[in-house]
Amino acid sequence: MAVRLLREGKEHTIYKNVKSGLTAAVPRHNELGKILAMKICDKLEIRRP
Repeated sequence: MAVRLLREGKEHTIYKNVKSGLTAAVPRHNELGKILAMKICDKLEIRRP
C-alpha cells in the first residue's frame, strides 16, 4: 500500500495510490468522520482503519 501526497489545494489535499493510480481528495479539517475516512480508503483501494 503506497499512497503519496499528490498536491495541496486551498480546501483539499489530493492523495494518489501509486500502485493503482487512483486519487482522492481529502478535505482540510482537524478531524474526519469515520464514514468519510472509510469512503476515502475505498476510493484509494486501501485497507480501512
